[in-house]
Amino acid sequence: MYSKKYKISKAECNQNHTLTISNLFNYLQDIMSRNVNYLGAGSEYHHQRNLAWVFVDYEVNIINLPKQGDIINVGTIPFSFKRFYAFRKYEITDNEGNILVTAIGKFVLINFITKEIVSPSSEVIEQFKMLNKDQLALKISKQEKVDELLLVKEIVVKEKDIDENNHVNNAVYLEYVEDDLHNIETINHIRVTYKKEAVLGDLLHIFKSVDPKSNIYVIKRKEEVLTQISFA
Repeated sequence: MYSKKYKISKAECNQNHTLTISNLFNYLQDIMSRNVNYLGAGSEYHHQRNLAWVFVDYEVNIINLPKQGDIINVGTIPFSFKRFYAFRKYEITDNEGNILVTAIGKFVLINFITKEIVSPSSEVIEQFKMLNKDQLALKISKQEKVDELLLVKEIVVKEKDIDENNHVNNAVYLEYVEDDLHNIETINHIRVTYKKEAVLGDLLHIFKSVDPKSNIYVIKRKEEVLTQISFA
């Protein structure tokens, strides 16, 4: 597993000196970017072939969120391919090796010129040096269907929200909803599904499930669902 040590800064924490959810996702994204660049399969390699990997799903299990000043070890490994999809595992441990967070990421490969989903070639697959050579999908739980939604707020996408692909950074969607999470004492599980991408200037509507027992958020652009995020 490819890994790197990080120290949690004050700026990355909430008022309780605990790492925020959006910054947790920033760490997962950072270690993935470092890993693919180390393997020679970063954005430059894919852009030369008009390709880009797009997040489809995240499933994150939290045992303990790190605190300000903690030293953590964040690791990841490309796990497998299955048809159009790639699967990746993540793990965060403390300085003593105790597991704090585990996660699974699911990606799809697209041609960014045609916007079509494409199957990775044997050359692309070889770049990732997969842990599992078989066609194997990691199991990710299904999102709950939400029928009744309550509008929480509206957000206009700003330049600071945009990543190198000119879309809203995946971690920023968590930032959009996390200031509404004050009613949740402990978060043990996060499930994110990305359906469409938001771009600079988009007006986004943040909705929450009406059911008080359900902490599910849906982010829309007009009537189009972009992202669903569930907390438990």
